Amino acid sequence: QIAYYKAELKITDAQATQWNAFADALRTNAGHLRQAMMTAREAQGAVTAPELMERRIAMLTELRDTMQAVLAAAKPLYATLSDEQRKAADALMAEHLTTMRARGM
Repeated sequence: QIAYYKAELKITDAQATQWNAFADALRTNAGHLRQAMMTAREAQGAVTAPELMERRIAMLTELRDTMQAVLAAAKPLYATLSDEQRKAADALMAEHLTTMRARGM
């Protein structure tokens, strides 16, 4: 998916440093989010309503932290993008967030 984003955004050699930082943030934080989701799913046994709420809060906290880290890397990259690249980035992000909502994140 990262390679797809890079191709869709038509990242130039001049933007490579910012792109690489952004891609690294995506990789790192996607791993953290995946781990949080797996931990939530692996819990066995009867779960009380308060425990369900705690799990949801933990998941949403991880999602917030992930998004903040990715945003920190995205801002410098976005600043280097042309108007055409920004339109593509805006569309890709809207699509990504829609997919996340559909998954219940």
